[in-house]
Amino acid sequence: MRNNIYYWKCDSPHTAQEKCNSFFKDKYDRADLADAVRTACRVAFGGDPVEATPLRVDGNHIAFRVAHGGQKYFFRADDGEGDDDYMLAESALMRLAADNGVPVPRVFHTDVSRAISPFRFQIMECRHEPCLDVHHKNGSLNLAAVGTQLGACLRRIHSVRLDGFGFMDTELLSRTGKLRGLEPGYADYFHKRLGDHLGYLRGHDLLSPGDSREVERLFERHAPRLRLAYGVLTHRDMALWNVLGTPDCVTAVIDWDDAVSGDPADDLGVLRCFYDEDLMGPILQGYRGGEPFSDDFESRIWLHMLRNMIWKTMLRHSLGYFDKGADFFVNTSATRKPLREVTLERLNAALEKVRGLEAL
Repeated sequence: MRNNIYYWKCDSPHTAQEKCNSFFKDKYDRADLADAVRTACRVAFGGDPVEATPLRVDGNHIAFRVAHGGQKYFFRADDGEGDDDYMLAESALMRLAADNGVPVPRVFHTDVSRAISPFRFQIMECRHEPCLDVHHKNGSLNLAAVGTQLGACLRRIHSVRLDGFGFMDTELLSRTGKLRGLEPGYADYFHKRLGDHLGYLRGHDLLSPGDSREVERLFERHAPRLRLAYGVLTHRDMALWNVLGTPDCVTAVIDWDDAVSGDPADDLGVLRCFYDEDLMGPILQGYRGGEPFSDDFESRIWLHMLRNMIWKTMLRHSLGYFDKGADFFVNTSATRKPLREVTLERLNAALEKVRGLEAL
């Protein structure tokens, strides 16, 4: 279970090299990979797939398009290492989101046993729309229309209440089918691994010791804002590459691997780590539905932007994101600056915003 994890790609027990080996496109060069995918599909479908095509995308899962019985499916698997079985919770949370009107791909099969393949896997509905990041980077994305729709979609996601906070207890889920977060309070999740993340930034000259101490003081000062009465379904990896659609329409939210019971302000804080007002304005308008945000909610968005920029800076440095080319998926169309420069600018902008917040 994810007992000591704030964000999986950052905090998993794998070494940085192991993470790199499973994250980037060269993971598809394994000679036995397609055969392993076919074996998993054979058991799941009860017959051999007629197609198993690697999609060669970056990310901490492998992705294939497979076909059986005249239908195409999306096959997604982890690296097969360790004991992380969160795919079980991910599939359950996707079904819960779908039940509440959120457009998500249908999950047909989930196997976390590794009894029939070397990895845990899902077989899902195959969607043919590209991610919105494709439209954004080629300049065709209708920011006003798509932003408003995405905001409304987030509001539906956040209408789902969950017990507990943080990552789901997969042992409880497997035994009883019940979804419950591992943490008793939201602040317990928010502060998880914070010292490790700040220590990494200090040790690699990405944040000064003085700023690191100030972050800790600011989070302590605003701790009362984190005393949530209940958690809601929170995607925690909301970005245009995790949303499918046309230049004018959102059709599906994907990649629920990091979903938790959390603070709805968190998803908006994550979006602010990537996007400026030309997209954030419509997103917030669609999210509010004509109702104003409270000062407290607005403040929590900035707190979460800062918290997320801390681990994002660590992750991007440790996995070598800063050395990737302009076509790397994290690089947005809004800037031509190097990713390192953009990352540190957003980290410091978030810190400056939180500095300006008034204490409760």
